[in-house]
Amino acid sequence: LLQVNHLTQLVAPLLAAPNSNENAAIGEKPIELPPLPPLPPSTSPGNTAVDSKKHAENLVKETRENNFYNPTEAYNSILRINASNTDPFQNIKLVVHRNGEADSCSSQRVSIDVSQAFIKSSEMFPKPIDKYDKYNFDALLTYTLAVGRSPGKVKDGIQPDGLLEDSGKECGPTWNDKEYYLDGHTTTEISNPQDAGNQELEKLLISPFLKFCDMGPERTPIQLDDKSLVALPSIKSLPCHFHTREGLRISSLNMLADIARQIQSDAEECSAVDKAEEGTCTNGGKELHLYAVPAGRVFIFAPKYVGEVFELPHVTFKDDLPVSLKVLSLSPRVFDIYNFFNRDESARIVDKALKETSDTHRMKRSSTGAS
Repeated sequence: LLQVNHLTQLVAPLLAAPNSNENAAIGEKPIELPPLPPLPPSTSPGNTAVDSKKHAENLVKETRENNFYNPTEAYNSILRINASNTDPFQNIKLVVHRNGEADSCSSQRVSIDVSQAFIKSSEMFPKPIDKYDKYNFDALLTYTLAVGRSPGKVKDGIQPDGLLEDSGKECGPTWNDKEYYLDGHTTTEISNPQDAGNQELEKLLISPFLKFCDMGPERTPIQLDDKSLVALPSIKSLPCHFHTREGLRISSLNMLADIARQIQSDAEECSAVDKAEEGTCTNGGKELHLYAVPAGRVFIFAPKYVGEVFELPHVTFKDDLPVSLKVLSLSPRVFDIYNFFNRDESARIVDKALKETSDTHRMKRSSTGAS
């Protein structure tokens, strides 16, 4: 693509040529165009020093500036923050669980402004924050938790600047990661094109949480939406996707903000109950619990005790009956599912099972534990 002024320079002589003699005859000077600035390094012939992706991101940034894109204003608009609506993440503490684990592995660092962290992280992504889909949101939330304003640097001993305490040290992979594919990863982005070729590549310190989110090519199943996943800037690893305790996938900033507002509201109601009758409030405080699921994996419920109930208001059926899970066993995990189907449907299932004659499909005593 040519800049407009370069295109003008190329076309103008062709347009002026037929009239040049006529202009000279009547004493008019040929049209003179002002000198053009040099082409940017990334478009100069033979110059391959500047990373093409970095140049593309610069073009997006320039376009944002020309269109008066303001990440803070876009963020406030998404979350409906104004004079009457305060920041939903104010006084909220983010708590992270690994998929299927009832106990948290990390939480938000003290005195960190969540909204500012989101805004700063969004500036690392080429797509404007108000244009995100759920995959962009997954990447933003993962990046904000584990990386923040900058990834860690091995040379300087700088830790990642994400929201998580200790860079999510306790949220690392649950398998042996001695030969993890991102270890020794380097950044190829060059801040100053004049230093290209002379700048030593910096090795990045990868947060253990990122190693959990991206299990590597050998362990990551390829799902139908694999090509839609958005890799993290600089690091290029795949993000986690995030769910509530009840398994509801959090797919946008607005949705996360609504959950935070509900927690704020519940905490206020709890406080009022405490004042009226001490000891009756079982609310967990202003904590927003996120259950992180690695790329390509599915959500796993995380029960704490037998008899625990998971209400699933986001799961609906034709009779509009409330669906819930009751924990019957922790290991193996067994749940009693309420209102998943009605009595007629269950009777048909039982009848079909009893009439099955195939030896491989009919009901029979399990051989497990027989020997």
